[in-house]
Amino acid sequence: MSDAKPARPNQELQHLLGEYANGEISREGLNRLEELLKQRPDARKEYIEFFQVHAGLYDLVEEFSQRDSVSETTLANSRGNRQSERRLFWLPVAISFLAACILIACFVFLPPWASDVADAPSADVRSNKTSVSQVASSFTLPDATTTQPIAVISRMVDVVMAPGETALHIGQSLAPQQVTLQSGLVQFDFLNGVTVVVEGTVELELISQTRCKLLRGQARVYASSQEDGFTLETEDATFIDRGTEFGVRVTPGKEAEVHVIDGQVDILPHAVAEATHSVTTGNAMTVSWNHPPQDIGFRPDDFPTINGVAERLSVQTAERFQQWRNDRQEILEDKDLVVFYDFQSNPDNAQQVVNRVSNGLDGTIVGCKVAEGRWPGKESLEFKGFHDRVRINIPGEFDAITLSAWIRIDGFDRTFSSIMLTDYFQDGHIHWQFRSDGRIEMGIRPKHEERILYLSEPELGFDDLGRWFQLVTVFDPDLGKVFHYLDGKLIMSAPIEIGREADYRAPTETLDKLRIGYAELGNWRRKDPGEPYSIRSLNGRMDEFALYSRALSEAEVARLYEIGKP
Repeated sequence: MSDAKPARPNQELQHLLGEYANGEISREGLNRLEELLKQRPDARKEYIEFFQVHAGLYDLVEEFSQRDSVSETTLANSRGNRQSERRLFWLPVAISFLAACILIACFVFLPPWASDVADAPSADVRSNKTSVSQVASSFTLPDATTTQPIAVISRMVDVVMAPGETALHIGQSLAPQQVTLQSGLVQFDFLNGVTVVVEGTVELELISQTRCKLLRGQARVYASSQEDGFTLETEDATFIDRGTEFGVRVTPGKEAEVHVIDGQVDILPHAVAEATHSVTTGNAMTVSWNHPPQDIGFRPDDFPTINGVAERLSVQTAERFQQWRNDRQEILEDKDLVVFYDFQSNPDNAQQVVNRVSNGLDGTIVGCKVAEGRWPGKESLEFKGFHDRVRINIPGEFDAITLSAWIRIDGFDRTFSSIMLTDYFQDGHIHWQFRSDGRIEMGIRPKHEERILYLSEPELGFDDLGRWFQLVTVFDPDLGKVFHYLDGKLIMSAPIEIGREADYRAPTETLDKLRIGYAELGNWRRKDPGEPYSIRSLNGRMDEFALYSRALSEAEVARLYEIGKP
């Protein structure tokens, strides 16, 4: 006879309720929960009891946390309000009870086709609550370029772009285009394995994975690891590698030079009468329209190398790190700076994030690992685990506010990813996050309204994965607007009273004060057990977070970026 004990009758129900409370229930699980609630009165009773306890525990823990943090003076002044506090304590329980009853009524009395209708989002929906069944369909990724990238920028040093040229950044993927530099060093890694390093005043046209054209400047080509063949063109000739490392210099009005460091290069002059010439290791030639190729002295050291770029980049990043350490004193002396976390480890408490402003307000690390930040030697916190977060508590109320963070995104994994989210979302609380489609968002909850959203257009994309960038959001009541900045540049402004959802909310109420209170960096300790978007953990790193009690101007935001840019 088997000694195995039969499963408890309500074990399946408890499991489904737990998944539903955590916002992790599947479509199949939700259907099964609906079936159990329709068929069994005891299941409906257990459902109500479960969420009574669930809601009560959330607020009980919060009440204990707040009691631990307030001073004796505050406790003495609050004794007269205890009776009203007890009434407020049970308000979430009553709301949860009512919501449970409504949900059960929907399960029991709605016709079978009603669930199909509920799954389709309405064009006139006015609530910020979305059913669990809608979460998967709401997940969208940034638009990908329709042009296949052909190369990636792996290193850059001291780059100054030509006037009118768009700035480049390390890690950026490039489609066919022309790149024009005034000065500096750039290493291009083509997707077929070829590396091209350019230096100085350069005009380089990227044509395909196997072809580019040098119009001005000098370049060194590493093509020994590719199998497709690689061609570098100039106005005077085409240089075809044969498993090669070679350098090419182009000076407008003069002949082009090729120096073969290793292997063989075939030269096809563009002059009609010229035949193909081959140049081998340790040799060099010039070629032009005016005369046939001629041998010249071999000068391999004239051309930039991969190792040389790496060494100069290492020196530059060390200098930038030291410059940031000097310049951040300018930030710390700002009298309106409330919080400044640089995420450098605290030798006395490894779980503490130190507020470099003298008034305290340190954070507590939960799960995050220390990782490299914007520069070698600069530390950051890595958010990878589902529960990784930094707990903070910033008391008080704010008329104006500026939020600033340096972050690195490693994946668009969630519909919403937290930068800083308050535990509650009510009466002036702030949610600051980005969406899976690359839009930056700050949400504020007025006292008697659902929400106001300040939402940018999609600004973050796949090219931004793995790179450090700065986000700044400014709430400016004097100008009556909210602003989003990316890397020091304005990307959005919206009226405070309307935000970006004019059809969602009429400006029936004036926003009073903003509040943070208990909050988290990189995650969210939600207070609504039925919230479908409960998973908002950041996949990436953060190595600076600042909060000001005033609205920074556009010039001040630009200066903040200049101080902190890698």
